[in-house]
Amino acid sequence: MDLSIVASISQVAAAAGVVTSVLYLARQIKGQNSDRSRLAVNILVGQWNAVVKSFVDSEEFCDLYLRGLKSFHQLRPAERVRLGSFLGMHFKNFDEMYHYHLDGTLGRSHWDVIERMIAELISCPGILEWWMARHDWHTDEFSSLVDQIASRNATSTAYDHFLAAASDDHERAGLQ
Repeated sequence: MDLSIVASISQVAAAAGVVTSVLYLARQIKGQNSDRSRLAVNILVGQWNAVVKSFVDSEEFCDLYLRGLKSFHQLRPAERVRLGSFLGMHFKNFDEMYHYHLDGTLGRSHWDVIERMIAELISCPGILEWWMARHDWHTDEFSSLVDQIASRNATSTAYDHFLAAASDDHERAGLQ
């Protein structure tokens, strides 16, 4: 066998090895992206569970939250700090998830759920009052997104049942 034939066969074998390596690398990267996406969703679920826990653990906080939905400015100063801190954490989580979405880690369907949650919250007058005071504590990209969602002037009905019940409870207790 001629030396040039051996060289050609070696080049073909080397090329096949490179192609195999590239395919293996692509598969590894795809697996890592899936892992990152699952991790992002797991983080979201964990953060959501922490939010829900705030409500489950404290009837007082539930009352504060429902009053804050109507008007942030009418809360007492200590209540504004408490609710504002909660909203700050909650919206920081949304901000982080938004960036996961932008870099492709968080899929569209999961981001759509978060965006609907933001829309429901920001359509409440008290949450919008808080947002106007604290939007600059978030990334410019996320602030622009929330401002865009707020500009739609949607009306939230997600909390109507709870707000009506809270008003009834306050009236029975002689509170305003």
